[in-house]
Amino acid sequence: MVGARINHVHRGVHGAGAESVQGFLAGVSAVGDSQEQITRSVDRIAPSVVANQEQMTRSIDRIAASQEEIARSVNRLTTGQEQITREITKLQEIAQYALYKSSEPPVTSPGMALQCSHTLADLVPRASFQ
Repeated sequence: MVGARINHVHRGVHGAGAESVQGFLAGVSAVGDSQEQITRSVDRIAPSVVANQEQMTRSIDRIAASQEEIARSVNRLTTGQEQITREITKLQEIAQYALYKSSEPPVTSPGMALQCSHTLADLVPRASFQ
């Protein structure tokens, strides 16, 4: 800006270095125009950004609800599995007891006679043998 004089009457810069000052001022003006363009662009896209944020929030809420439902389902499955395990254990105990009892000789009291008055043929209808 050395040698540049500002003419307050005609509102301009004249003299040596005036071109660099004018270039600088044009750049400042261009920055101002760019800021306005940026502001307009932000104003144009802001509603879609807000809509996208709202949609993401709803999606996150749905995902959270799904995760909670999955957790409840896992708890129900765990409870069911524990119940089945208890029932299997009981059935294994019954099977063990049955094996134990079947390996013992039959208990009969003295004087008790084991008699069978029927044969297999008497119990099953004859039509099944034909």
